[in-house]
Amino acid sequence: MSEYFNTSDSSNFTNSLDQKGSKDQVDLDDFLYKPIPKILSIQSHVTHGYVGNRAACFPLQINGWDVDIFNTVNYSNHTGYGLVKGSITEKVDLENIFQNLLDLDLVNYNGILTGYIPNDKSLSLISQFSQKIKDLNREKKKDLLWLLDPVMGDEGILYVDESVVPIYRDIILVNDIDIITPNQFEAELLLDYSISSFDDLKKAFSDFHNNFNLKYVIITSIKLNDKLYCACSSLQNGDGDGNNNDNDNDNDNNNDNDNDNGKEKSVVLFEIKTINSYFTGVGDLFSALVIDKIYNQKDNLIGCVNEVLTIMYKVLNLTAILSKKDIELHNDNNSIDGGKIGDSDSMKYYELRIIESRSFYTQSEKMYKAIYI
Repeated sequence: MSEYFNTSDSSNFTNSLDQKGSKDQVDLDDFLYKPIPKILSIQSHVTHGYVGNRAACFPLQINGWDVDIFNTVNYSNHTGYGLVKGSITEKVDLENIFQNLLDLDLVNYNGILTGYIPNDKSLSLISQFSQKIKDLNREKKKDLLWLLDPVMGDEGILYVDESVVPIYRDIILVNDIDIITPNQFEAELLLDYSISSFDDLKKAFSDFHNNFNLKYVIITSIKLNDKLYCACSSLQNGDGDGNNNDNDNDNDNNNDNDNDNGKEKSVVLFEIKTINSYFTGVGDLFSALVIDKIYNQKDNLIGCVNEVLTIMYKVLNLTAILSKKDIELHNDNNSIDGGKIGDSDSMKYYELRIIESRSFYTQSEKMYKAIYI
């Protein structure tokens, strides 16, 4: 087929593009001088539904990433249905694929995203491989962001083997990870203590920064005083943070300068708008959007998280609306009101509407207020 796509004569290639109307013309500079960023996404795969790589890949591509996908499991559907069939990627397959990527020098990445990893052997191998990629890129004087989502469980329930918990602690301690995105339960597992107050939360971020040497920490959901928050902190230094008063909850966070440059290890909360339903894959989508935002706005964690939370609310709201319409359309049980974990009858309607939400992923609106503690 090479005769159909021969671009060795660049002048002919350029002329063929220029023959199109101005509306469809292509700027060759975008191809020749502005390579798009590449990311390796290592997490789960499902045939049906949107979790893991199925939730992360498309939004990253919409934002201009070239995504290499590595699946840690190959399941029929996510665990929210109550019944799952499929297989875990074997250690020997992990080793063979990783080694071949290295041998062929196919690891020239700008980002690594690690999500659901089912057992300790896979986790240890994947962390070693990810660190190897980071080291190789450092030798080339190339920055690479590594976001690790320590997917272990939620609300007191483990999704993985118990042996994974201490392995995650060790991995975060010894590897060069830039961003972690645990939920409250996962953060408590990593730190080995409960986070039940704002003082506990400040201590948690201090420990993550000082003991684990993490630059960006986002606790994606945490319940304190009967309110649900997303909390974040970074080690950035600078001249200002875009907010005049650290304790002023009424400040305007739609300001584009809503960053954390002047707040070394400040802890910032966003009170989360909730939707009455159980959704699976939310953390996977969140992490994908976060690494994209931070890659493009490295000194603005607060603004990045605000933008991502705004996108997430739009995605979940659209999912809830379209799910209800689907239930009505199919004349199913109209008593279904939101997805319920373990209930396949409701979960099949409440899959994240990843495709329908495509217009949201590039947006930069900020609808939340930053609360400093």
